[in-house]
Amino acid sequence: VAPLPDGGYVYVSNSEDDTGKAGVFGLYFDKDGGITNYKALLTGTTWNCGGGMTPWDTWISCEETSTGQCWQVEPNPDK
Repeated sequence: VAPLPDGGYVYVSNSEDDTGKAGVFGLYFDKDGGITNYKALLTGTTWNCGGGMTPWDTWISCEETSTGQCWQVEPNPDK
């Protein structure tokens, strides 16, 4: 969960799909817990098995491939 400047937050999650339609998605909430948005934050990947928040509130998504791939994703739309 990534905090937003307005008091809301983003639930960030990896997804897996063997057709290349996986990635990272964010479910956005206002400060009262109401859903305000849902959007793709990273697309075009396949096996995003691991991931987690950084101390600076970005998301690291790791794709399980023969060479390995990692991406840093910014969930805050104001940055």
